[in-house]
Amino acid sequence: MELKRMASGSWLLQAMSILPEHRGQGHAHAFLAKAEEVAKKRGANKIALQVEEINQIAKKPIPIMGI
Repeated sequence: MELKRMASGSWLLQAMSILPEHRGQGHAHAFLAKAEEVAKKRGANKIALQVEEINQIAKKPIPIMGI
């Protein structure tokens, strides 16, 4: 029950990928901004983004909802 209480209002994003030829064009940022918008409308107060340890670019802080 503790996990359920802690996870309430949280979203977990995973398995997102941008093809190499489309990277650096703002697609990931646009997707995350839309995810934030939808999450807020549905009552979320936190979003977590799961990334692979090797993905240094994705590990940079993203200025939305504290990701």
